[in-house]
Formats: sequence, C-alpha cells, structure tokens
Amino acid sequence: MSPIKVGLVGLSSRSKAQWGPMAHLPYFLSDRGKEKFQIVAVQNSSTESAQQAIKDFGLPPTARAYGRPEEMAADPDVQLVVNVTGVLSHYPGALPSIEAGKDAFIEWPLADSLEHVQEIVALASEKNIRTGVGLQGRFAPPFLKIKEVLASGKYGKVLSSEIKAAFPHNPRDVLPVGWDFFAAKKYGVNSYTIGFGHLIDVVQSILGDIRNPYTQFQNQRPELKRVDRSTGEIVGTIQSDVPDLVVLIASIAESATIRDGATLLVRYRRGPSFKGEPAFVWSINCEKGEVRLVSPGGPALQLNVYSEPVTIDVHDFAADEVKSIEWNWADYQLQLAEDARATAAWYEAYAAGTENEAATFQDALHRHEQLEKWLSIYSA
Repeated sequence: MSPIKVGLVGLSSRSKAQWGPMAHLPYFLSDRGKEKFQIVAVQNSSTESAQQAIKDFGLPPTARAYGRPEEMAADPDVQLVVNVTGVLSHYPGALPSIEAGKDAFIEWPLADSLEHVQEIVALASEKNIRTGVGLQGRFAPPFLKIKEVLASGKYGKVLSSEIKAAFPHNPRDVLPVGWDFFAAKKYGVNSYTIGFGHLIDVVQSILGDIRNPYTQFQNQRPELKRVDRSTGEIVGTIQSDVPDLVVLIASIAESATIRDGATLLVRYRRGPSFKGEPAFVWSINCEKGEVRLVSPGGPALQLNVYSEPVTIDVHDFAADEVKSIEWNWADYQLQLAEDARATAAWYEAYAAGTENEAATFQDALHRHEQLEKWLSIYSA
C-alpha cells in the first residue's frame, strides 16, 4: 500500500507557537510514519516561508511549497490536509481544500467562532470527507485506561465523578507579548476554549454526554501582565474578559457504565495549583470501588506533562484495598517525544480507517456548541 499523501498547512520554524513541529512532524519523520504517510506539500503565508520550512525541517526536496490555500487545494496529489496554523487561520485556510474534497485534520479549536465551525462542518459533510480534530487527549493512555476499567464493569456503574484541575501551562496573571488575542473571548482561542475545552471533551468521551449543566464562571484576574519572552521583563498590562475559573455541575447520561442520576462536578482554574499539590485529580466513584487519576502536571495528558508520574489507583471496597492500575504507551509512541505521542495515535487511526472512533468535525461542532452556550450565560 502506497503512503498517504499529506499537505501540511502552517509548518514554520519562526512562528510563536511550535505545535506543528512538536506534535505532528515527529511522527511523519519517524520510520513508522514514513511507511504510512508522505509529506508532499507545505503551505504557509508565503511560498518563500513554505520553502524555508521544507529546508528547516529536512523534508524531501520534492515537497511542493505553496503560499495560498487555493494552491494546496488544487494539488491533485494531496489526499489529507493537516492544518496546524493558529486558530484565526483555520477557517480561511481549510475551506478551499475541503471544497476540493480532500480529507482534513484541523487542530482544536476548529475555528474562531461557532458560525465558522458550523460552515466548516457543513461543507465537510456535503463533500463526505474523512475528518479529524486536535482533541488528542482522547488518545492519552491514562485516559484510555480509565475508559477500559469502567467498561470492564469490575467496579460496577459510575455513581458520581469529581474533577479538580488547574492549567499550569498558562501562568495565572501573565500573558506573553504577541498573544493579546488570548485575553479576548471574541477570538475564540483562550484558556476556556483550549484548556477547559480539551478537558471537558475527554471527560465526556469517557463518561458520556452531560445533561442539565449548571456553570459558574469568574474572571479572578481581569488585568494581566504582558511579558516579553525574550527578556522576561514586564512591559505593560492588558485587560482580559476571559473567565479563569469554571465550575460545572451536571448529570451524566445513563449508560451501560453510568447509573441513572450520576453527577459530575468539575472545578477548572487557569494557572498553577497550590504549591506542592497535583494540578489534576479525577475521582470516579463506582458501586464497588473508586478510581482516581492523578497528574501533577495538569489535565492536558496529550502534552509533555509526564515529568512526574501520572498514576491511576482504585479503592476496591470489598477488599478495602487500594491498588495501582498500570498504563503504558505503545512501543511506536515511546520512540517519539511526549508532545507527539497522542497526535501520532490519530494518524495511526486514520491510516487504519478508524478515525471516526476519535474526534471528528461533528464531535468538534458539538463541543463548540456546548462551550458557546455555557459561556453565553456568563457573557449575559
């Protein structure tokens, strides 16, 4: 079987965010990735930028360089277009290739507004293409192990679940220069849509959709310090209208693993946790035991948060013993940097034709609708 031909959008060694090089490129450049995929084109904001990326990252010299989305869309060789640009560029950058009928992977959030998300999803559905979105937490082994344990039924059905999460990747009161859009709800890319969005997606992918949610928002630090990353100096302040504390209480839909009336409680906060405490603790209380996942580095298990052990323990009520549950990366993932491992799993699923078991554009639309609805109450 010949490799799947990939076009990468937004691969640059000079951009502020390096998610493409950190999370996507390592798999494509690995021996296993090369067996299944081939990068044949790169599209950036200019042809020169794309040519430089091909050179900087050691891509095949035969890879074509484009400066406009329409050029990528017109390339008959490209089968899958992977968009790793900033969120504000997702909508204009993705539409031409989707219109051309090419399969698409777009990082999360899918777009900068619900209207743009709806348009992208409607067009993808019309063209009947295969889709994926960057909700890679669904592929993180600790989360997959939790899902496996609950599905086994060994500890009975879920009665309730509690989450206490901080997001240490974003400082509590600092914003880097050049990231001003992160402080404004209107741009759709901030700690709520990204940090909380990733968390609430993976939780629902495991427990099932929530019902009758009650949300409480607070903007604890509306004034953020602007820091120059090159010097570390504070160079001013910026006002933020993005909530940095989210509390959600909801019921969980009854299912084979969830008892009717089960409750979910989530407390999510931007910034680090209390000094010395883990940034993420998830407890799941079942009929015959309680499962607990602890990640000192936070809830974003699709990232490089494993410098301290991420653990799963279960309190078996009958034996009145606490037991550790082991989880593992796949062998091919161990060959990659941690930031790239969960993303690599999506590519494996796509190559196997099972990407619908992960997050699709339709799933992304549902999550965007949830987040928008909850936030509109706060905005009102």
